[in-house]
Amino acid sequence: MEFAKRLAKEGIAVLTYDKRGVGESGGVYVGPSVGTNNIDTTNLNLLAQDANAAVKTFQAYLKNKKIPVGLVGFSQAGWIIPIAASKNPQIDFMVLFSGPTITTLEQLRFQFYTNGNNNFWENHTEADAIDHTLNDPDRYQFAATDPKIDLNTLAIPGLWLFGEKDIQILVKLCIEQLNTLKAQGKPFEYTSFPTLGHNTSSSNDTAPVDTAIQWIKQKALNIKNLNFQNRAYINMLETEIIDPTKVTRVALENAASVSGMLLTTECVITQVKSAEPAMPMGGGMPGMM
Repeated sequence: MEFAKRLAKEGIAVLTYDKRGVGESGGVYVGPSVGTNNIDTTNLNLLAQDANAAVKTFQAYLKNKKIPVGLVGFSQAGWIIPIAASKNPQIDFMVLFSGPTITTLEQLRFQFYTNGNNNFWENHTEADAIDHTLNDPDRYQFAATDPKIDLNTLAIPGLWLFGEKDIQILVKLCIEQLNTLKAQGKPFEYTSFPTLGHNTSSSNDTAPVDTAIQWIKQKALNIKNLNFQNRAYINMLETEIIDPTKVTRVALENAASVSGMLLTTECVITQVKSAEPAMPMGGGMPGMM
């Protein structure tokens, strides 16, 4: 909910809803036996249908305005959003906080291997974790969902945000798989945060949320910002301005300072450029200044 409020403050309309069978939402949250977090294919497809129903409701609210609509989700959304987007051409972008690209069964293998140990990465290597994730026997038997099947069909921009200390999903393997998809020309991006775990959307560290908001505004919604130096509209992320809010604040502070000086002085001295060419520099070795 706090993330939705942040988006709204940035001028981005948001529709948020409770998962089926949770809070005030009706329906039944189905799935296999307790312990798998209800991530069988039937349930994930139902949740994807709910997401597409939300998109339809949202578009009706927007009265068919030509505004890009995307899906933003956390954790399980790594499986749900690709399913929804593959079935709905009206979805224009996706943002996934700690969303896996590995299969549901691979995620369970890794989760069982880490066993909730928050210090897991202090005495385990990524290679060791990958080996267990790919090869450990399954404790539960159900058809795995592989998000890469749907991701291979998509051509919409996507952003993944990972915490490198995650013990729920194996970030290293997810990044390898995203790099493979990117090499195939998919417009997917990711960023990782060394000190965070699975809590990329709810941590006191706002960097993931800040990154997501700027990406949505500039990459997905294509909102441009004015570069006052050359009077051109630019994408601040592409020009490596990673904190446009600070840029705006400093510009306003400097403008206020100059305005205040002009109002409290009786004259302003400036330099008028001469039309005559400047004298050439003398001395120095060839190729030096």
